[in-house]
Amino acid sequence: AEGMVYNDDFNNWSRPQDGVGRFQVSEKNGERVSGATAFLSKALKRKNLVVRTEALVNKINFDEAKTAVGVTYDLKGDDTFKPFTAKLKAGGEVLVTGGAIGSPQILMCSGIGPADHLADLGIPVVADLPGVGENLQDHPAAVVSYKTPKKGVSVTSKLRLFGKTNPLPVLQWLLFKSGPLTSTGCDHGAFVKT
Repeated sequence: AEGMVYNDDFNNWSRPQDGVGRFQVSEKNGERVSGATAFLSKALKRKNLVVRTEALVNKINFDEAKTAVGVTYDLKGDDTFKPFTAKLKAGGEVLVTGGAIGSPQILMCSGIGPADHLADLGIPVVADLPGVGENLQDHPAAVVSYKTPKKGVSVTSKLRLFGKTNPLPVLQWLLFKSGPLTSTGCDHGAFVKT
């Protein structure tokens, strides 16, 4: 990556994202983890937690002081078209975890977003936040691969033995959760301006 700067943290928004570096991933004990597997699975035993699956949140509900008091949602398979609500106890929180597209949609349906746009849609404004739903971008990837005369420099070369699957990395991962199979397959990358 000659001529490119090193970026030690692609999530540090106080500097330009351009550069070459290692991606941060959510991994524990040699396996990828999600928010659910890293945190929620442990909390499922708590008596003050109810998890609803196959539910689609329509909006966050607010009181007169513009404090979240719960959510309105639909359940998969329910044909009554009746909205369901989940109410918060005092001091409770609504966590919006719908991703880059779903989270702004939930916020905007709840009245949080650009006031003019919400008004055009007949949604009462709870908070005029013009940035909600804006600047959504994807970052297309180009996987670059090339043959080199030097052998054994890639992760995949460690996974092959005489043209077949090498059992050693498989055993290393199964027994110790370590080795090349703990790789996401894309641990390094670069953000460039073209």
